[in-house]
Amino acid sequence: MQRIVRKVHKMRFAETVRKEESRMIKTTITVEGMMCGMCEVHVCDAIRRAVPSAKKVTASRRKKTASFVTQDAVDTAAVMEAVNQTGYSCNDIMSETC
Repeated sequence: MQRIVRKVHKMRFAETVRKEESRMIKTTITVEGMMCGMCEVHVCDAIRRAVPSAKKVTASRRKKTASFVTQDAVDTAAVMEAVNQTGYSCNDIMSETC
């Protein structure tokens, strides 16, 4: 009986650890100046250079945003500077847990 109880506790603990490990941080940036698909590519490349651990990097000229997810918090100033150096205006940056 004690073995079953221990296994259940271990399973619950393992499930809790997996949930905490799987939490990602989604960062969304407001970007002005993107006019075409290549502009979106340039912004995505700048984000990837500034944050090598970034996953699911996307940019939308219509929405005037770029977003990506990471496991750890990012240096928002470095991301904004990287986007600004490509010739686009990074106006706002927001991070949330997803």
